[in-house]
Amino acid sequence: MAASVAPFLCWEHCVWRQVPRRSPPRRRGAPRVAITGDIELPSTLGPENFVGRANGTIYWGIEGSDTDVLVLDESTAEFSTATLPEALWWPSHKGISRVVGGEDGVLRVIRLINNELKVFARRRPDSDDDDEWSLEMQLRLPEATLGLPGREESFFQQEAMIVSANTRYVLLTPSEETWLFSVELDTMRVERNHERNKYAGAAHPYKLPWPPALADPSRERGQD
Repeated sequence: MAASVAPFLCWEHCVWRQVPRRSPPRRRGAPRVAITGDIELPSTLGPENFVGRANGTIYWGIEGSDTDVLVLDESTAEFSTATLPEALWWPSHKGISRVVGGEDGVLRVIRLINNELKVFARRRPDSDDDDEWSLEMQLRLPEATLGLPGREESFFQQEAMIVSANTRYVLLTPSEETWLFSVELDTMRVERNHERNKYAGAAHPYKLPWPPALADPSRERGQD
């Protein structure tokens, strides 16, 4: 039963597994994770299931489910499920679907359908009708990427793939070869030369510790 497990969560870059409640006690300061309702959590949840983070919520696709996604509220550390319209979500979500937010608080779903990038928005997230979605923008990738450096005629014979996405842009590549390019979500402008297009993975800010750890010269001389 789902209620008999205490999940250990690892967000995007490692595998998530259920562990028994008899596992070692939670360390001080670690977040509590609760399961709300009768939710059957998958035995493993890898990075390929991660589909986005938006407005304080993390989303994972559920294998074999046509419209449901697994949801983690970051403020309460509680799991639940959400249902998306069939026109927005398919069982084969890997590499073709992402959930993102925005400064306006609107929830958006990015979809690749026959190499056409589509951005759907839920304009009234607090309304009674949560299924009221609209097509906000769309872009044909084969035509939009013509003339970009490194663009090959053999690209886009198969469905392209979403590498990463956030509130500002989506990073993509054709399936035939790793050829990264990005699309700005506010203007749908296609970009190839930006620094973000040089790394095939999600990027996160990193700060070096300060002050830096300095070696003691006298100690080093004493070891010689």
